[in-house]
Amino acid sequence: ALVHLGQTVKRLEKLQSLNLQSNHIACAGAAALGSALVGHPTLEALDVSGNAGGFGFGQTGRLGAIEGCSSDDPYPTFVEGSEHRASRFSPLLFLLEGLSGNTSIKKLGLVKCNIGYEADHILEGI
Repeated sequence: ALVHLGQTVKRLEKLQSLNLQSNHIACAGAAALGSALVGHPTLEALDVSGNAGGFGFGQTGRLGAIEGCSSDDPYPTFVEGSEHRASRFSPLLFLLEGLSGNTSIKKLGLVKCNIGYEADHILEGI
């Protein structure tokens, strides 16, 4: 559902506020929404509070660069003996990377998101 919302947000050029509290945002939705937020001209307030992180496979990086986000499981978890290297990962990092390319955001709600220190370098630029 959030993948479609990401596509819609791109077209809502006058959108000023978006509340996505407690929506269990998974990889695909976070990546789509993050992509939509890059350069969004009018969004001033975004609240994603209550969307906890989880585990993902592979390495985090630019939007869409984590393996496992394209799998059938929107919340990938560590599988013992898997050939993939597991790392702590919050899908919200995709969303935050999108916001790093946004100059209109003034208020960001991240209460109980469990994003950890991985997001520090991204948040410094917002």
